[in-house]
Amino acid sequence: MAGVIGGAIVSYALIWKALSLVAPRLTGWPSETHLTPPPLSRTKSMVLLTLALLFAAVFVAHMVTLGSIPILSALSSSDDYGISVIRQEGYFGLPLWLRYMSDYSFKALGPALLVITYLYRKRLFWFVLAIGSLYSLAVFVRILPVIFLTPLLLLLLFQRRWLHLVLTAVLLAVLITIATSASAPSIRSSFVPDVAKPLISQTDKDLASGYFAAKAHEKDWRTGSAIYAIFERSLFVPGQVIDQWFYFYSRPEVREHGCGYRALARVIGCQYVPVPSKLYQAFYQENTQRGMQGSLNAVSFMNDYANFGPIGVVVSTILTALLFCMITVIYRDHPLALPLNIPLVMVSMETSIITALNSGAGWLAMTALFLYFFRTK
Repeated sequence: MAGVIGGAIVSYALIWKALSLVAPRLTGWPSETHLTPPPLSRTKSMVLLTLALLFAAVFVAHMVTLGSIPILSALSSSDDYGISVIRQEGYFGLPLWLRYMSDYSFKALGPALLVITYLYRKRLFWFVLAIGSLYSLAVFVRILPVIFLTPLLLLLLFQRRWLHLVLTAVLLAVLITIATSASAPSIRSSFVPDVAKPLISQTDKDLASGYFAAKAHEKDWRTGSAIYAIFERSLFVPGQVIDQWFYFYSRPEVREHGCGYRALARVIGCQYVPVPSKLYQAFYQENTQRGMQGSLNAVSFMNDYANFGPIGVVVSTILTALLFCMITVIYRDHPLALPLNIPLVMVSMETSIITALNSGAGWLAMTALFLYFFRTK
């Protein structure tokens, strides 16, 4: 993985150097880092309000379509598998068009509106923040509050708004902790204080001694720790998933040969293979039989490896470098350059970068909003 990242960095540097020689006007620009954003026109203010209302409307449509609020259903259950099914149905239980609306809304529209309204000091910021926080709580998916708030955290860091930065970080920690606790009954129960034990007589003990219950799972600091669950999900699980991908596609004959890309599958005339879902069913057959749906998502270059092996990784590295050169030309050193592109980087660590550009991280939608609000008069 380090080699792939290093290759992408070297490719980026070489492409950028070539671009600066061929088209120097694209690579040289006046600094925008400390510029005050121009005042919003009446039209753009109305567009901003309309988009915020659309964000709220998608949230309401999501909950109404499900007929329940997933986190409330999860909190009333003590079964790990049942809770996993509830969380998955919170997304897969939607019609396809609403899934895409939800993806674009939460992963692109919400984060972009949050930083734009903060940059312009609009009171609409509080409305967007409230809707996004409620949305991430309702579906209790731990990555969603990270995607929603990380762009704002970066903007606050660059602008040295220390108090706002701390408060936003606290909000993020609270949202992740609640989502983690809702996902695991063992963690949730650790927050409930022990009830005082009543005194019992020997007769009571003798009466109960004939009953034999199944041995309970032994608890330790790991099973009852939200922090450890987050730590494990962030570090251990991604490494294991990458290892599973390499193991499964180590033999050339089992690779997908282009059918793992939806657009390319149509061109070459083969059936599209959703690789992460295929691997989940292969490695977690028991979960699949229980009715759970899932995807074994891995860093972007693994999808290229699954299709074309090492050659796919090399080509993917060069294309990724080209993409980030284009991003640099579009965003330059604008204060929102990193905040609006960090979701693309984060999501591409768990899925194909093509998916991340579209519904995975909503980069296309985010960039369209950036161009409208900051690159047009």
